[in-house]
Amino acid sequence: MNRTSPQLALLVATLFGIGCREAIAPLSPPPPSPNVASVTIVPDGITIGVGDTVRFHASGGGSASEVVTFIWTVTAPALAQVDSAGLVQAIGAGILGVRACRKEQPNPCGGATVTIR
Repeated sequence: MNRTSPQLALLVATLFGIGCREAIAPLSPPPPSPNVASVTIVPDGITIGVGDTVRFHASGGGSASEVVTFIWTVTAPALAQVDSAGLVQAIGAGILGVRACRKEQPNPCGGATVTIR
């Protein structure tokens, strides 16, 4: 009887394994989120009074299962403050802009205008 040694079997398996690696395609990373063409903020063009608060909402990009985070800012911090959820509190009279930029993709951003009386 001719018996194959375990070392020879391991050598043959290793050689076949090395030759087969070329046929296996490497895993590719998942595709990135689609680029957002625009961000929309509502409400826009509103008038509020000093001391009032208004919640703004931003939309733009992302699938139904993707959580999209926006960075909120105001153009005149002396007139209003905005929190991380888009809640604006008016603290002085004037006209300012509210801006939301997608955190995962900083550009583009969207804007809305607010008049405070």
